[in-house]
Amino acid sequence: MEKQTAALLAYVQAMVQNSKTDPAALDAVDGELRPLADALRSLSRDIGEMQGYAAALAAGDLAFVPRAQNALLMPMKTLHASINHLAWQAREVSKGNFDQSGFFLPELSDAFEAVIEELKRRDEALHREIVASGEKERAAREGTRLFMNMIQSISLGITIVDTQTHRILFSNEKANELLYAVSAECYDCPDDGSFSKTIAEYQGEEASRAWELTCARASRYYHINSHRIFWEGRPAYAHVIEDVSQQLLHTSALAKQAYRDELTHLYNRRYCLEQLADLLAGDGFFSICYFDVDNLKYVNDVFGHVEGDEYLKLISETVKRSIRSEDIFGRVGGDEFIVLFRSTPAFIAESKFSAISQTVRDYSHVVKPYDASISYGVLEIKGGDGMDVEELLRLVDEKMYEYKRANKPKPAGPSVR
Repeated sequence: MEKQTAALLAYVQAMVQNSKTDPAALDAVDGELRPLADALRSLSRDIGEMQGYAAALAAGDLAFVPRAQNALLMPMKTLHASINHLAWQAREVSKGNFDQSGFFLPELSDAFEAVIEELKRRDEALHREIVASGEKERAAREGTRLFMNMIQSISLGITIVDTQTHRILFSNEKANELLYAVSAECYDCPDDGSFSKTIAEYQGEEASRAWELTCARASRYYHINSHRIFWEGRPAYAHVIEDVSQQLLHTSALAKQAYRDELTHLYNRRYCLEQLADLLAGDGFFSICYFDVDNLKYVNDVFGHVEGDEYLKLISETVKRSIRSEDIFGRVGGDEFIVLFRSTPAFIAESKFSAISQTVRDYSHVVKPYDASISYGVLEIKGGDGMDVEELLRLVDEKMYEYKRANKPKPAGPSVR
């Protein structure tokens, strides 16, 4: 059951991290967990199709046809239909058919309907003027100006670049903010690192392409959609630039939370076992310390669960202050913890935990109405010797219980002062 649960957790983790999932990884899951495994396979397939659908829409592939029975796709199907309708309406407006209303999104609808009303008014005025004076060229310039005024107000950066001279022909206010208001040397771009230079010198083989521009130093991330167009009779690229920094930082924060214990803020069991598996697969050596908090149940029963939580925090903070920042320290159960010491022999880890154990006992005499203590076991392991995670945990758990039997910690009752 434990192996099957681990397989399910690993499969879910791969789904959360957008990694490629292998349906065969769940073949060994049976019994009561089999329906859950089948559901995860189905969910993984549906999520994969949803990601493919989203990628197709992001690339401008409005001809993409997904499976009808995938319920996860319903919001994107609605978006797809709305985009198709918007594209049709835009084509109608471009043909001079201004009898359009109900555009996609309330803000966009209001903006387009306002533009259409303005275009109607200007069209009628221009028509009278063109009939009177034959100034067709002026009408073309007026239409271009109206288009540029319209896209000045949107939140995406839009810039037009001549494909031959690499000269920027037009940028709205948001694009100017992104192109020129940020320090050029801050961007992880080719040559001199200039954001505007990278945009201006863009060359793409495809008619449309989505790509990314990042600045790791300033934690800024940009999603760019580039399209080949003709601008005032000359070949050009239209770049639509979106700052996605906040979305990516939020996603990163959620990923970090998935690896943290809520009470102690240490790494959780999932993260520790992943790191342990990596160390076992490597060619270096390390020491593992497995310890538990003595008499936690007694403290919970006598002093309450709030004090029990404080007891766990006291232990975790004491250990954290005593180990290196590069050591991996996590809570793997209710009162069970692991510390992984990279490139550290067992006698050093033993010495460190002997001192930690004494510190816990001495300090608890001062701040707690009971005696606090830990029981621990330490093993030194060479990576690459074929040992798996479960076997190692069993061995170090036995070491910990040898310590517990030898030291026989008494119930953590009130200390004798």
